[in-house]
Amino acid sequence: MNFLAHFGVTPSANNPGCSNENGSVEKSHDLFKRAVDQRLRLDGTRDFKSVEDYEALLRSMISDRNNQRAERVKEEIACMLPLPKGAWDDETREFSVSVNAFSTISINKAIYSVPSRFIGLKLRAQLNHERVKVFYGRHLVSEMRRKEPGERDINYRHIIFHLLRKPRAFRNYQFREELFPRLVFRQAYDVIEKAVPERCDKEYLRILHQAALGEETIVALALQEILAAGEIPNSEDVRALCVKQNIVPDVEVLEPQLNKYDQLLKTKRSRE
Repeated sequence: MNFLAHFGVTPSANNPGCSNENGSVEKSHDLFKRAVDQRLRLDGTRDFKSVEDYEALLRSMISDRNNQRAERVKEEIACMLPLPKGAWDDETREFSVSVNAFSTISINKAIYSVPSRFIGLKLRAQLNHERVKVFYGRHLVSEMRRKEPGERDINYRHIIFHLLRKPRAFRNYQFREELFPRLVFRQAYDVIEKAVPERCDKEYLRILHQAALGEETIVALALQEILAAGEIPNSEDVRALCVKQNIVPDVEVLEPQLNKYDQLLKTKRSRE
């Protein structure tokens, strides 16, 4: 709105369901979506290693389309007023948020977890179109991708230390499902619960604590090995396997003997 006001433009809205009212911007958006779909069909895959790789593809396609309109854009810019000074395009908003007993905060109707040591305190949050940054004073506490209203971003590493002191709270924890970071963790919990239901929560939280302190992947591999052997996972066995998997192999690098090359050259010359 500030951008439009700077150039003296009054925005208008189309009537829902009236496709004949689609303007050039809406049509261009539709054509771009179709172009992206066609590009992915030609590539033969819709899988990307990361969100950043997907965004790089979109930026590349946008740049190619904009280059076709470069001359017309120059004509438009020549008639436009200079952009206002300052970060006119910065839509960052600040919020003062309280950390509740579940170690979560609510920003723009989305829920995010923060380290449990901040339970009961007020934090400062910055929200822009992509990221959320949470500060305690000037100290950056956490940074995560922005979620839509109604969504949530729960990091078990933020919560595990608090739950270890109150393991019984795990069973009725509001975001309990988010504390199974991989399928194998859920499978391990089910096995423990069936075998020793009276201490399954405490035992599983100890395993999850091991993942939070070290490498989640290594803990996951240890759980897979234990389950494949038909055994009941416990924190001591997981810790022992993690230590074993973390051992750096003793690799012996042999020093090459250069005189061997001289012998090869002599052999080659004798054959010639």
